[in-house]
Amino acid sequence: MDKLIQVALIVPNEITREGLSHILGERDFEVVAAAACIDELVASSTEKASVVVMAIGERDDLARACAELAAAFPQARRVLTAADFGLDDMIFAYEQEIDGLILNGVSSDQFAGALRLVFLGERVLPARLADYLIGRVKSERSGLPETIQSTSGLSQREVDILGHLVDGEANKVIARQLNIAEATVKVHIKTILRKLRLNNRTQAAIWAARNQVGAAAIVQIGSAACF
Repeated sequence: MDKLIQVALIVPNEITREGLSHILGERDFEVVAAAACIDELVASSTEKASVVVMAIGERDDLARACAELAAAFPQARRVLTAADFGLDDMIFAYEQEIDGLILNGVSSDQFAGALRLVFLGERVLPARLADYLIGRVKSERSGLPETIQSTSGLSQREVDILGHLVDGEANKVIARQLNIAEATVKVHIKTILRKLRLNNRTQAAIWAARNQVGAAAIVQIGSAACF
């Protein structure tokens, strides 16, 4: 490749950060900035970065990470790396227009290859997400019960939050009940409204009540998702 791909890294662990910088530096990449957190990276010069890679841990808030990356680097292609991604996390990240999800266990060449694909405009996701999407299409074609069909576009977490909206709970209360950040609840509600083509949380609560989205619906969806 004639021109080096310019990358910025957000990796809390210094040794891992330096290791990735070295690996990418040997494979047609130029690491223009590297930091332990988003704030540190924003403070450095990242205007040239075409791809921003952020490492997240098990306790990190995925919704917050996605929102902060989008706000700080709207023009760059955004990639998350982790030891593993849950199915809901992968779907959520895809909906938030994350360009790549890369598992920590891949080889150096696979990691570099994934970043090249992202740079070229492709979206790189774990194969498990593709398997799920194929399975969901098959299930929808097989004729699932109406309530399950009406909520199959929502993640399990979004269904949980809808149930709380039906009960009229505020974002702060929902966050405490689900043990997540209030900002995460806001992001999920925004995604719910977009998926259901609604304008506000009141309409979402009414929709959920009419479609019987609550404890019973959650059990149905959870069992139906095992393809």
